Amino acid sequence: MGEKEFKAAVLERLLALGEIDLTTLVFSEMSLARKSRRVDLGYIRNNEMVAIEIKSEKDSLYRLEGQLEEYRKYFDRVVVAVAGKYVEGVLSSTPDDVAVWKVASDGINVVRKGRLVRNISKTNYLELMTKREVSFLARRVGVSPDLAMYELKMETSYKLTRVSKVLVKEILIDGIYKRFNLPSNRFLLKVLSNGTVTASDVGLLSPYLKRTAE
Repeated sequence: MGEKEFKAAVLERLLALGEIDLTTLVFSEMSLARKSRRVDLGYIRNNEMVAIEIKSEKDSLYRLEGQLEEYRKYFDRVVVAVAGKYVEGVLSSTPDDVAVWKVASDGINVVRKGRLVRNISKTNYLELMTKREVSFLARRVGVSPDLAMYELKMETSYKLTRVSKVLVKEILIDGIYKRFNLPSNRFLLKVLSNGTVTASDVGLLSPYLKRTAE
């Protein structure tokens, strides 16, 4: 099974569990704050942000520790969906709050359930924001949005005590919805209509699909 097949299997399971529907935002290959990390798959449901890392037979685990450290800074839940040969290695090298799913051609086995990641800070949410989202938050804390991105984030971070973590997260989630709403809806309408997820459906999650087609 390749990466697309792994992603399809994971999304199929989420579909079967009722975790993804038209109220859910689903995204693929989301860049994180420093652009050097990308989340393979993720979704947002009821304001809960979930990151899913895929490790197929063709992948290795050498970057996994750093990837999960980064994901746990921002996401409420983190899942590693992994080929059978990597299960023991992932279990022994990852925090207990990270869920581990074994993916095989005959289905998915939940090896470790994982749990909510605790103590995600307002500053971490700020790191994940685009200029548009930071500008919106800046206005809420009394900072002029007419600054370069670095200065804008710094000035806004100094005044985060003026707003709640709930509000900061809401602004971030609203921004993520705006970034990925079109490909998410495109994907969900297809798979909810068919009641299944195929490897070709995974490509519908690409935010560049329309541009490529043009």
